[in-house]
Amino acid sequence: MKKILFILFIAILAFSCSDDSIRNDNIELQNTAWARDTTCFISDRIIFLENGKCNYSYSASEYHSYDMVYSYNKPNVTMTFSDKSVFGVGKITGNKMYIEGWGTFTRY
Repeated sequence: MKKILFILFIAILAFSCSDDSIRNDNIELQNTAWARDTTCFISDRIIFLENGKCNYSYSASEYHSYDMVYSYNKPNVTMTFSDKSVFGVGKITGNKMYIEGWGTFTRY
């Protein structure tokens, strides 16, 4: 009888966990904006949106904007274009995001 109650307790415990208990790191980046630390005349920005989407924009003499998707698995972030080519792979520490080949972005 004790074994049956123990098994029943474990089953109830296992099934009582919901999807809410699974950490979704993407939510932490939603609605945040980041600007590249640079001294040149180009202004780079990345905005993380809802549903794993983000936007990269820059302006030099003209404005350009690219929609992408991202995945964030603390502390690593990966951003890809719709054709699955990788825009950047980086790491976030505090309010700094370093993207390989692009440099450091600061959250603002």
